[in-house]
Amino acid sequence: MDPYAVVVRKVVAPLQALREGRPVYRVLRELERTQYLPAGEIRERQFQKLRRLVAYAAERCPLYAERFRAAGLDPGGFRLEDFQRVAPLTKADVRARTLDIQARGFPPGQRLASRTGGSTSVPLEFFVDRDSNVRKTACTLRHNHWAGWREGDKVAMVWGAYDLRASLKVRLRNLLLERAIALDTLRLDAAMMHDFARRMRSFRPRVMFGHSHSLYILACFMLQHGYGAPSVRTVVSTSTVLADVERQTLEDVFQCRVFDRYGCEEVSLIASECEAHRGLHLNSDHLLVEFLVDGRAAAPGECGEIHLTDLTNYAMPFIRYRVEDAGTPSDLACPCGRGLPLLERVQGRVADFIVTPEGRVIFGVSILDNFTAKFLGLERVQIVQDRIDHLRFRIVRGEGFTDATLAEFRARIPAFFGPSMRCDFEFVDDIPREASGKYRFTISQIPNPFQEAASRSRAS
Repeated sequence: MDPYAVVVRKVVAPLQALREGRPVYRVLRELERTQYLPAGEIRERQFQKLRRLVAYAAERCPLYAERFRAAGLDPGGFRLEDFQRVAPLTKADVRARTLDIQARGFPPGQRLASRTGGSTSVPLEFFVDRDSNVRKTACTLRHNHWAGWREGDKVAMVWGAYDLRASLKVRLRNLLLERAIALDTLRLDAAMMHDFARRMRSFRPRVMFGHSHSLYILACFMLQHGYGAPSVRTVVSTSTVLADVERQTLEDVFQCRVFDRYGCEEVSLIASECEAHRGLHLNSDHLLVEFLVDGRAAAPGECGEIHLTDLTNYAMPFIRYRVEDAGTPSDLACPCGRGLPLLERVQGRVADFIVTPEGRVIFGVSILDNFTAKFLGLERVQIVQDRIDHLRFRIVRGEGFTDATLAEFRARIPAFFGPSMRCDFEFVDDIPREASGKYRFTISQIPNPFQEAASRSRAS
């Protein structure tokens, strides 16, 4: 029993939300109720939200007004079959026509700016309205509850560049509210993982959150070095596809169940596993998720390309957004009793690691979020590691890329990848997709030392 966790749950967290003017817990109570509605009622609520969003976007967003007319969609007599003819929104559209996607007349003070590198190395800038942000936060809390976390519980986080000591305000918030320790995936060397494993033993976190592959690397390291299972009761995995062998390793090492999760910066949480572990429940309260094969809807059990419509973000609507991931829908009912539909499996977003000459292992998504996304004018980037001390950057130059951009890029490489890393640059017109339809941000031909060590440990 953790008495202070109860204080946070009952007092600190609600007061903080009230102080910030964010009705997160009111929305959370609503979401905890609606998740158990019958599937048909959830679909009807979703349809009504979609109809309102389409009418709004037709009036306020020039890009959607054009596309609705081209598809023969009449917002006043909305039909789903007309909507399904609307051209998908691509990442290139978001970058090239940002102003035409933003809603005309939306109060600037009611929107939040955001930026992401995206899972395919395409930098994006966009806006989220404040009410939508509150709803996304509440949805994340609901899905954290599914995994056994409650406000005030101690957590361990395996993220990129997550600094809990950045300022006095951040330290106080963490001490009083978040109660977290963090392992920076940009610094996954042996010393950092030894330190983190020891800290977990004394800190005793209830839940561990992290990038799928980084969690796996940590688990392999702990297995190799004989660390016993910490007090973690749940592992929540996200960001990249969780392979079966990775899930099994995590459950073996941490002696608890893994809850997989799928999301993206542009729309936040898309789908999460519940306690039944029969697939990932789609966040149909806030999203319409389409799985398309050559423009038609994928059948249950058939892999399709994922397109998202954010039903809550009126500041800058994302309608039929092609997220460049693939997944398999399911028509099965979950034994948990929730009416939210199931995603059988996410097929995309697999990132490699980069191994530095100094022995650091750097997670691909962390490179994206904390290095390449910082440079404007990089339309696409792919990093190929062919030797332990050599990287080849394949770059598609976009508007704003200059000699100064390249010089700054070169100058930052030693600090990020280590002083012994060498690199060259290849400027290309395009970076082809893999056979799976995905872009690979990092391609490493160097084996991961911790994974190899774990394999040897298992073999012995």
